[in-house]
Amino acid sequence: MLIDHSVIGRHVVEGSSQEGGVPPIHRRAARFGAVFVVLAVGLAAWSVWLGFALPRRADARHWDLAWSGFDIGLAIVLGLAAAAMFRRSAWLLTAVGASAALLACDAWFDVVTATPSARRLAVAEAVLIELPLAALCLWIAFRTERAIADVADLRAFGRRFRGHPSDEPGGSGQAPP
Repeated sequence: MLIDHSVIGRHVVEGSSQEGGVPPIHRRAARFGAVFVVLAVGLAAWSVWLGFALPRRADARHWDLAWSGFDIGLAIVLGLAAAAMFRRSAWLLTAVGASAALLACDAWFDVVTATPSARRLAVAEAVLIELPLAALCLWIAFRTERAIADVADLRAFGRRFRGHPSDEPGGSGQAPP
């Protein structure tokens, strides 16, 4: 089942508001955008501080659990992406986006935490497996989003072709008398 973006798009375009005609979905997006800017700046500052404050070496308890748990989570997300592809599900974009992010994280932490003797293998796995698979996931997400937009455009064209009033410029969404 693909997402029907025509309904979402119509809400965004035709949304009404008492605040200068700005649709409610745009106001919420702007508020959340501001929150994410604050989070990004705060995380950047925190990361710089950690870079200076943390020791270069540390023993980690449950190292095996951390890595095996992460890899199990990655396997689950990749499985969800596969299921979404087979079912042509609306959550494909989310699954492949999460897969790309986790694969990039896996590559990063494999390389930076590898012992000197294991670093070549970690770099090879990152360059030959994890990062290309992350790029494939992003490509799938981009192509899927483009396909969804194309389907929505075709549906809107079909409605305009059949004379559906809500798709005419300035249309009210009401059938003619």
